[in-house]
Amino acid sequence: MKDHAITLTDTAFKSLQDIEFFKSQFIGPDAAAIFIDSLLSRSISAISDDPQRYRFNGFLADKGIRIREWLDVDKEYRCFYHYSKSNKISILLYASMKEDFESALYRHSVIY
Repeated sequence: MKDHAITLTDTAFKSLQDIEFFKSQFIGPDAAAIFIDSLLSRSISAISDDPQRYRFNGFLADKGIRIREWLDVDKEYRCFYHYSKSNKISILLYASMKEDFESALYRHSVIY
């Protein structure tokens, strides 16, 4: 694992809380908390191993915003992050792949 400074933004934290709340209604609060911990761990591990590996999100790129996304295909979630040349990674947002992506971005104020 490379040495990268990783931060979780308030927006990312809030989106994880939203996912946990949603999941808890179907699998219970304890299982939802475990799910969130696992999602967070997997995303941080994958992104920190090679932050440039993941593509820029096409929807955002069309708007001139260069934000990368890591896809957790098995669990159907995605993680949006920014990687700077100074080896800083800012995790910006987590969202379901089934969720209306544009609405999620506006709801979490990622784009204005």
